[in-house]
Amino acid sequence: AALRLSSLPEGMDLEPQRSRPGLSSAMPLHAAPVADLPEPANGAQFSAAPEDEDGEGGQARLQDQDQERLQADAAAGTAAGTAAGTAAGTAAARRRFPGAALAAGLLLVLALAQAVITARNELAVQFPMLKEPLAQWLQPLGLKVELPRRYDAVTIESFELQAGEAVAGEIQPYLAQALLRNQSSHPVQWPAIELSLTDPAGQLLARKVLLPADYLAGESRETGFAARSERTVRVRLGLNQITPNGYSAVLFYP
Repeated sequence: AALRLSSLPEGMDLEPQRSRPGLSSAMPLHAAPVADLPEPANGAQFSAAPEDEDGEGGQARLQDQDQERLQADAAAGTAAGTAAGTAAGTAAARRRFPGAALAAGLLLVLALAQAVITARNELAVQFPMLKEPLAQWLQPLGLKVELPRRYDAVTIESFELQAGEAVAGEIQPYLAQALLRNQSSHPVQWPAIELSLTDPAGQLLARKVLLPADYLAGESRETGFAARSERTVRVRLGLNQITPNGYSAVLFYP
């Protein structure tokens, strides 16, 4: 094959290649070949390497996570152990004391019976149909079903003590008169009256207790003091060698 030389463009001269400073003219210049990198196996892709977890920050995070996990496991174990222990203790107690439930029931019945005995009078008034059964039930115990005693419902509205005509050689007679009131909604027992006599200096001279049998002479006391009612009672007294200047009267249940 013939070698063909083409003409250079006009104005371009061929000159020998000058050597660049610092380079040897004897060393030819050429590009270094680029070595091909091996292909990743199975099509794997290369990515940036993750942050090293073995550093101080990673170790601290791992320790915190382990600590939280241990605390959660401990709490769950404690709750489960407590529930299991309670259930086991209850079952063991039942096995050791088979009569515990029976004893508890018996105590409950005794407490209810005590409450009924204490409030028997009030129950008989509020529920008259219970009076006879209660009386029969309590008779072997020596207890009675009576009208209730209401300290807060019975009051003394007025009281007077008047001297009668004196007779030579006899005890000075007095007439005591009181107005009683029952504010309760049901009958109650008749109260007693405590009469205190004092001298001009306020010193106690004598004390006298007037029972329902004294001021209700000849009247039945079984029906009691009627609900929401008033009653004037009178009692004659004899005072020997006593001239009271003052007096006071209070109600009470013996």
